[in-house]
Amino acid sequence: DEDLQEVLKKALPAMLEGHSHEEKQLFYKMMSHTPIVVVDEDSPVNKKELERKYFGNINSHIIEGAHEESVYDQLEGDGSFNSEIEFDENANVVARKQYLYIKRANPEKHRNGYIKDRIDLFKTGINVSHLMHELGHAWCSEANPLEYEDGVLKERCGACTTEFTITPNGDGTYTRTRTGVIGLYVEEAFNTEMELEALSKYLNM
Repeated sequence: DEDLQEVLKKALPAMLEGHSHEEKQLFYKMMSHTPIVVVDEDSPVNKKELERKYFGNINSHIIEGAHEESVYDQLEGDGSFNSEIEFDENANVVARKQYLYIKRANPEKHRNGYIKDRIDLFKTGINVSHLMHELGHAWCSEANPLEYEDGVLKERCGACTTEFTITPNGDGTYTRTRTGVIGLYVEEAFNTEMELEALSKYLNM
């Protein structure tokens, strides 16, 4: 919508300033296939509904194995970059679908406090810094995001790699089990540094 367009007109140049031609091309490629969804804070839309809309009815033959949940698994924050790998009937990778969502605060509900301060500063209910953060994750995930060999799948998001095993069950289904996450906090640190740098340019600070 117009609100998001106005934010992006300032946010994207701020994020891209100082980057190489190759890095910019990677960013444009990411933007061309990554829907950005603005979810108003009063909206009943949740992450599960967004996944159904943007991932579709895929992987009905893939069963999720048990794994220990991280703090990130348990949270539904003000924004998120989400991806899903589509497998064919033989558990070969077909495609990688992705989207990101960002929440928009309602100014009428925030007459004081830090959210009102943020709305006044950015002239929008969209959480601009969080939007930049999630765009950063998507950008850093664009180059060589997948490695799949001998039933071991590695999905990369910048400095973070999530590993899965894909095991046939003998009945046409497969079990995908997350076996490890490496470099999560390093990726968050790098991405937050990028976010702060872009934010200072956005605000002319």
